[in-house]
Amino acid sequence: MPNRPILIGAAVLLLAAAACVCAPTLAGEPGAPKTDANPPAPAAPADPPPSTGAFTPGPCPFEFGAYDIDCGTLTVPERHANPDGPTLELAVAILRSPNRAPDPIVYLAGGPGGSAIWEVDIWLATPYVQTRDVILIDQRGTGFSSPTLNCPEEEEGQSNAVDRCYRRLRSEGIDLAAFNSAESAADVEMLRQALGIAEWNVVGVSYGTRLALTLMRDHGAAGGIRSVVLDSPYPPEVDAYTEQGVNTLRAFDVLLDGCAADPACSAAYPDLRETFYRLLVELEDNPVDFTAYDPEYDETIDYTLTGYDLLSEVFLAMYNTGDIPYLPKMIADIDRGDYTLIGDLYLGYWLGDS
Repeated sequence: MPNRPILIGAAVLLLAAAACVCAPTLAGEPGAPKTDANPPAPAAPADPPPSTGAFTPGPCPFEFGAYDIDCGTLTVPERHANPDGPTLELAVAILRSPNRAPDPIVYLAGGPGGSAIWEVDIWLATPYVQTRDVILIDQRGTGFSSPTLNCPEEEEGQSNAVDRCYRRLRSEGIDLAAFNSAESAADVEMLRQALGIAEWNVVGVSYGTRLALTLMRDHGAAGGIRSVVLDSPYPPEVDAYTEQGVNTLRAFDVLLDGCAADPACSAAYPDLRETFYRLLVELEDNPVDFTAYDPEYDETIDYTLTGYDLLSEVFLAMYNTGDIPYLPKMIADIDRGDYTLIGDLYLGYWLGDS
């Protein structure tokens, strides 16, 4: 429901519009608009919007260098059961192979919420693109697709950010219940048909594996799937919202217990567990401002570190096995007021490259 200021503003605009309609200015009167003896020709009608299921070539969202990449958008129904209803525009990038086989790869990013197109550099560095086209699709609500479900309210640190974001998206007429695995799987199948691909190879990582499994379940009988790679499977029966907290705590225990069991690590950081959990509380109560130097761009950037930030950065760093050995030192450094390693994570660098 819109709030009171929006309703008041709308009422004011309606009253102003009514005043204009009720008191028109006649031609020739003071204040009347000037007439043109040669009025301009009427504007050409706008191009009709793309039909559902159509792939429309278009510019790429950012520069890819000299690589052969085609971009565009796929128009899909917000609800596939209602093909004549509202539509969404999904961003697509196709990495063209110099020696392409007939069966390309389609990549389903994780998250949920990750952007496949942002991961283009990773795919360009793989050998797969030498023999097959690689298709990157930003799933509905993510990346460069429209509408996006990103929440700038959270990035701006607004109070009740999630609730504010939810209310804003609802006020924009977005059917949030339509952003689910089944609808996304139907989008992926629609893309295959729109591109005229007989068979392709599906690669999913993390949440992308759940989407791949849903694609197999709902559309596998129609053919089109030559092979499927599930990297870090996330099965459909798993309830991540109830299990994530327990799994996160277990991951921290493995890290902290591993340091305690290692003679060198335990000698260097004998109170790592106590230090880590104490920092989470202290930084949440009293966030710390620090600067990080980015050598790639030769610039210094200001950051703020909260307890939640520390928890998130340690959790995400454990996805990269090369970062794990550096995490005890990073935690101890923060306790000493040294934010070099956490700054590297903020800047997007691997700790192993520090």
